[in-house]
Amino acid sequence: MTLIGVAPKRMVRYGDKLIKEMQRHWGSALEAWPELTRLGGSCPWPTMVVKTKNRHFHPMLHLLIKGYLDAELLRKPVPDRPFGSGPWRCENPLSDHFHQQVVTKCEIEQKNLARGFRGHFHCSCGYHYTRVSKADGTITAPHRRAWGPPAIAYLEECAEHGVKPADAAALDARVALALPAAALSVLAIIPPIRVTAKRLSLRLNESLPLIVNNLHRLPRTAKLRSELIEDREAWNARRAFYLCSVLDAEWANLSMKERYRMLALPGVRALRAAQRDKLAREQSIVTPWASQATVGPLTSIPAGKLC
Repeated sequence: MTLIGVAPKRMVRYGDKLIKEMQRHWGSALEAWPELTRLGGSCPWPTMVVKTKNRHFHPMLHLLIKGYLDAELLRKPVPDRPFGSGPWRCENPLSDHFHQQVVTKCEIEQKNLARGFRGHFHCSCGYHYTRVSKADGTITAPHRRAWGPPAIAYLEECAEHGVKPADAAALDARVALALPAAALSVLAIIPPIRVTAKRLSLRLNESLPLIVNNLHRLPRTAKLRSELIEDREAWNARRAFYLCSVLDAEWANLSMKERYRMLALPGVRALRAAQRDKLAREQSIVTPWASQATVGPLTSIPAGKLC
C-alpha cells in the first residue's frame, strides 16, 4: 500500500484516498452487496479491514482489497535496472581489484515489490554480495553472502605459514615495548574503563588476531599482556576507588538514584566502610556503627544515625 501511494508513510492513518480508490476500481460491482456501498462514516469497512488486527472479517472483503492492490501493483511501472547498468564494484577485500568496477553479473530478486528489489552481485573472483533497492529509491549497503576461492587460499596460507620465526621475534619486541604505554593510556581514561586485550590492541598498530593467534611465538608479549589485563577483582577494586572519590566530592549534587546506583556496584560499599573505619581511627572516635555505614560523605559522620 505504501508503494501505490495509499499509505505514504508507515503508521499513517488510512483515509479518504483508500475509499476513493476502491470506488474507482470496483465501480458498480460494489452494489451487488449493499453492505459494500456503505463507505461513509468515520471508519468504513476498507479502513477497518486494513488497520484492525485480531478481528475476523468476511473473506469477500479481503478479496476485494487484495484484487484492488494486485491490479495497482501490475499497473505500477517496474524499473528494469534498479541498481543501474553496471559494472559494479567488487567488495572483496582479499582481491586485487577491491572496490574496482569489475562486477558484470547482477541477478534481480523481487520477493516483495512494496519492499523493493534485492540484487545479487557475483564477481569473477567468486565473491557474492547483495544489496536492496527500497521502494523510496535508496540502496542499502552491501551484504556479504560468499567469499569465494580467494578466502580459502588466504586461510590455507595463514594455517600453513602463520608468523615466521624472524617476524615473530620482531613482532614480540615491538608489541612488548608498546604494551605498557597502551595500558597507561587506558588507565588514564576518566571515568575508568577496564583494561582488556581488545582495548590494548586498539592502541597498538597491530592486529588483535595477529597477536592472539601467535601468543605461543611471542613469550615477552604473552607474559606482559597477562600482567596488564585486569581481571574482574582488580577492575572492581579500581572502579570502586574512583566511585568512592566521586561520592565524597559530589555527594550533595547527586540524586538518590545516582548514589544508590554507584553504591550497588561491586566493592563500593566495602571500600567506603573501610575508609570510614580508617577515618574514625584517625580521629580517635569510637563509632561501633562506622563499619556498617556506606552512604554519605566520609568527612561528616553524624552522631547517632547513618546518612
